[in-house]
Amino acid sequence: MLEINGLTRAYGPHKAIEDVSLQVADGELVTIVGPSGCGKSTLMRCAAGLLTPTTGQVVLNGTAVTKVDGREECLAEVKVTLVKGGQAVGQAVSDIFGEFKIDKLDPESGEYKLTLDAPGGKRASRDVKLGQSQYLGVFEL
Repeated sequence: MLEINGLTRAYGPHKAIEDVSLQVADGELVTIVGPSGCGKSTLMRCAAGLLTPTTGQVVLNGTAVTKVDGREECLAEVKVTLVKGGQAVGQAVSDIFGEFKIDKLDPESGEYKLTLDAPGGKRASRDVKLGQSQYLGVFEL
């Protein structure tokens, strides 16, 4: 059984979800419906342990869900820069879920240096090989 009790998740002063409670029994199918920006993805990320709730608790089969693979959560407002041949060819800033998109890359993209600059002075970089569309996975800072 999945239990969500009094769940709130805030990003600074903005509350993406506030005081959400629900129970989902084993084998039960539940649909979360709402307009863009109402907190559906945030709720699912908290339930999956990808985001830590500001307040409240997620319990799965009697065990509190707090983090996945030791990672607390994604960082928002990370500056992402792709560099090829010494030139910045794409930049983006991650959203509140730590996701970003850089458009208009050459379909034969090849090798890049990916640099992340996070709030608080955290920085990381790695060499990546990109095609037309590439999921980079978890990038730990």
